[in-house]
Order: sequence, then structure tokens, then C-alpha cells
Amino acid sequence: MKHVYTIISGYVEFGDKQCNIPFALVFQNDGVLYIESFFEDANFYESVQGLNYYRLIGKTEKGYDIECEGLFCVKYKSSNKKVNFICNKYIKLINN
Repeated sequence: MKHVYTIISGYVEFGDKQCNIPFALVFQNDGVLYIESFFEDANFYESVQGLNYYRLIGKTEKGYDIECEGLFCVKYKSSNKKVNFICNKYIKLINN
């Protein structure tokens, strides 16, 4: 997998619920985008789990605003709050 973006701050949302993330790593493999991060709130995943699509809003290390739409959770570890997503829609970068 090729590392393509590092998100240095942001949040994940589902509907009206949000959870801050300290950082996230975005990888690409054969045109598919994967995101690894950690939820700051241990209860967030339990409150929205299921077959849902998430959205991530943040800022990259290069100062771009980033919007990741259509994230599907493929793995969550409650022991350390690590979450892995696959992006089923798009990632949009906005130059400030």
C-alpha cells in the first residue's frame, strides 16, 4: 500500500454524531483508498455501529482541508479504539 495523505486533525461523523480523531493515515492500493485512525471517544463506535457510512472532515499535514465521504468501517478494535475504513465514494482536497 502506498501512503498518500496524513490527516493531522479532524473528526468522523455519522448523522448528527461526531467523534474527534487525533490523526489518520490514508493509503491507496490498486485505486482503492483505505484510512486508519483512532476514535477519541470509546463509546462512539457502539452508538453508531452497523452497516453505516461515515464521513471524515479534517486537515492534512500540508494544510489542505480534506473531506472523505462514504467510509465503511472494515475493522474496529475496542481495546485501543483503532478503526480501519475503506472509502466507497470520494476524497476531496481543498487548497487554503
